[in-house]
Amino acid sequence: MASKQTLSDIVTDCFKGQLLTKYVAKSPVYVRKGPGVSYEELGYLNKDEVVDVFCTTGEWCKVQFHHHIGYVNKLYLQKLS
Repeated sequence: MASKQTLSDIVTDCFKGQLLTKYVAKSPVYVRKGPGVSYEELGYLNKDEVVDVFCTTGEWCKVQFHHHIGYVNKLYLQKLS
């Protein structure tokens, strides 16, 4: 069983010093355990639900999701201004 990532691990993975950014879901979308559709689903975001994004990996955003860390395709997210 894989261990849970700590906030320190996430910051290291996403380049230290980068701040969290708030994004909103443009439509309902699955949150996955890794950056790709082959990864297991953790749940889903409802349209207009706001999440904190730690960083992006290609087409995927690493997000805080209901006390878990997951990934959402960035096509379904919009940065809050």
